[in-house]
Amino acid sequence: MTAINYRTILDDAIYGKLNVAGVTDIAAGPYNTVAPNSATSPWAQFSLQSMNRDDWAFAGEGCEALYLVKAVGSGGWPYGFEAIDTAIITALHDQTLSLSGATNIYIRRQSDIRYSETIGGVRWWHLGGLYKIICNDT
Repeated sequence: MTAINYRTILDDAIYGKLNVAGVTDIAAGPYNTVAPNSATSPWAQFSLQSMNRDDWAFAGEGCEALYLVKAVGSGGWPYGFEAIDTAIITALHDQTLSLSGATNIYIRRQSDIRYSETIGGVRWWHLGGLYKIICNDT
């Protein structure tokens, strides 16, 4: 059995789900982990937070992963970015990921996130959620 690089196939699948008109019409990106310095606000961003490869629920190799998927933008109160968050939910929550060499069993938003940070006098808002993914090899 060939080991599956779940991090790569999950990153590719999430990018594919977010790189659709419903998201990209209202946000730059999507960006994996870090947006480039040239990114225009607001943008969609995703990053792996944790992954467990010791998935005992399946006969073969499997994993459980937790991804942070969010809208990032500068400016005032973050409610202007809710449309991006809603588009992300539509693209990911309870949808099917197309995984090369693996089967997506589950992707679901687990919790919401909202926080801000100030960089160089500019307020940046992060609005989105944590998504749990369960998959196994095919």
